[in-house]
Amino acid sequence: MVKTRNIPHDTLSQNSMKVAGILIKRYFINLNKLVFLLLAENDMTLTKAELVQQIYKTHPTLSKTQAAEAIEAFLRISKNSLINGSDLLLSGFGKFNVKDKNSRRGRNPQTGDDLTLDARRVITFKPSGILRDKINN
Repeated sequence: MVKTRNIPHDTLSQNSMKVAGILIKRYFINLNKLVFLLLAENDMTLTKAELVQQIYKTHPTLSKTQAAEAIEAFLRISKNSLINGSDLLLSGFGKFNVKDKNSRRGRNPQTGDDLTLDARRVITFKPSGILRDKINN
């Protein structure tokens, strides 16, 4: 199994960014299929290392390092989009939304004391119709 690590943006080479772009543009549909296959055969959580390994296996022109860097680049771009408050739409997969929650009254379950929960931002996910259909069939 390949161990991946968070790679800072500064250390990613231009070549790695190109590889990430190619993966995102050309192979995203294959990536969706790959995720479905892995989850179906494992009945477990799909890890980043397993995803890197499958990308490496299915794309012979990529090294394991390039596959790991491409996944890291994709995840970094996705995280930055959500951190900045933008929604992330992945056609055929779903949409990640950032929603603002207002502060609200709450209660400490141990003591029963009333308290105020701070305003916060949460991420929600709405699967696409295609994904929903595949999950239900």
